[in-house]
Amino acid sequence: MDTFEENDRHYSLFGFLNATADTQFVRVEPLRDSMLTRAPATLDATVQLTNLATQDSHPLRDSLFQYLDRATAHNFYTTEDIELGTTYRLTVRTPSGEASRALIDIPDAVPNPSVHIPVFRDAISELNCDDPHRTSPNAVLSFRGDIRIVGVKVLYDVGPIRTFGHLADTLHIGTDVVQARIPYVDDLCQMSDPQVPEQIKVIVAAGSSQWPKFLALDDSVPLIPGTTSNVDGGVGFVGGIATDTVTMYSEN
Repeated sequence: MDTFEENDRHYSLFGFLNATADTQFVRVEPLRDSMLTRAPATLDATVQLTNLATQDSHPLRDSLFQYLDRATAHNFYTTEDIELGTTYRLTVRTPSGEASRALIDIPDAVPNPSVHIPVFRDAISELNCDDPHRTSPNAVLSFRGDIRIVGVKVLYDVGPIRTFGHLADTLHIGTDVVQARIPYVDDLCQMSDPQVPEQIKVIVAAGSSQWPKFLALDDSVPLIPGTTSNVDGGVGFVGGIATDTVTMYSEN
C-alpha cells in the first residue's frame, strides 16, 4: 500500500522576494520525501525566476542550510535585482519536467517609516523589571495609509540581537496614517536577562494586496494546504516585500 496519495503537487515553497535586499532566498522542499526535519544532501530541481514585465529569466542556485537539532533545508538564492511594482514568476521543475509555480507581486513603494514618538531614554537607562509600578511606554512609528504593512520586527542589541514581532500592534489612524506601537520596556523585561540595549532598530516590511491577512486567521488555517497558498502545483507561499529600517535608540 502506498502511504502517499497521488496528486499534482510537487514542491513546498516558502520565502519572499525583497526589493530592498541584495540577495533573495526561497526554501524548496520536495513533497512526499518522508523526511520530517532533514533534507536530502542534494536536490535535483531547476529553479527559475522570471520578471513578467521584461520576460528576463534567471536561475537560482541551491544552498543547504543546517539548523538546530540537525535539521536541514534547501534554500535557493539569487543576487538579481528585484524591481518595485513588478510581478515575478518562480518556477521549480523536477527532472522529468513537472513544475510548481508561484506568481509574486512586489509592492510599489518602500514603507519609509517616521518616528512619531521616540524611545524614552530614561525608561531604558533606569530599567527595573521587578518594579510592579514601572512605566510601560510605547515608541510609535508612522507610515502612509496606503502602505500594506506585513511585518514589524524590533531588534534589540543586548550583546546578541534579540527580536520581537509587533505586526499585531499596528493600527490605522484615520484613512491616511498607519502606526506601529513598540512596547520596548515590556519587550526587554520578557528577556531572561533584561539589560539596557546598545541599540534598538525596527525593520518594517511592506507587501502587496497578495499577502494573506495572517493575523485575522485562526492559528490552524495557514497549515491547511491551499488556504493561504499562492503556489500552483505545490504548497506554500512566496510573497513580495520592500523593507525599511529605522534606529529608534542608540547609546552613542
